Amino acid sequence: SSADSGRGSFAMSSSSSRSCCTKSRSPVALGLACAADEIEGASQRIQEDCNRFARIVESLGLQIVRAVMTLIAFIPVLHKLSEKVDTPILRDIEGSLVWAALAISLGSLFVSWLVGWKLPGLEYNNQKVEAAFAKTWFWAKTVR
Repeated sequence: SSADSGRGSFAMSSSSSRSCCTKSRSPVALGLACAADEIEGASQRIQEDCNRFARIVESLGLQIVRAVMTLIAFIPVLHKLSEKVDTPILRDIEGSLVWAALAISLGSLFVSWLVGWKLPGLEYNNQKVEAAFAKTWFWAKTVR
């Protein structure tokens, strides 16, 4: 329908599957048509998950490369500036600001790891809830 055309690929596939399911007359054909529609929805979710995974891996890779390049670019500057640092702890260490930058970056990596430990499980639960909602919405829409 024209109202479904602006809602994205799921709405378009569900409206086409509704017409496919309601046009068939036998219960067997109805079950096969609706089973094919469920498979189409599952393959779309797999495609979206693979696309999201690829984007996340690409983004993480680029961020790591940028961080390493920034660190490499600033090592000479930090090494030169560490000669002028006059704090009791860092005064006796050669290249103290370089070591401090490395320690802070490793510490922040560890904190990020601790904070992000539960995120995959939360994302999985979120996707289960979204899939259940989409299934309920699809069946409620086809029953009308």
